[in-house]
Amino acid sequence: MSTVLPNLKVLNLNYNYFTSLEGLSNMINLRKLTVVGCRLGGREKGIVKSLKGLSSLEELDLRYVFLLVL
Repeated sequence: MSTVLPNLKVLNLNYNYFTSLEGLSNMINLRKLTVVGCRLGGREKGIVKSLKGLSSLEELDLRYVFLLVL
């Protein structure tokens, strides 16, 4: 996603099901990410690793996020 929307600053992914957040890891201009009410599949460590690449991230909203262990 980072190659298609390189200047994206705000992303709302609320109430969706994703198997991972890997596509976000290179979005260096992303400042706000909301994933409220999402059911994330995969492993907790993989989700944290994906968020580490978001160097400009200022606000992260993970309310009501459920981790589905696959």
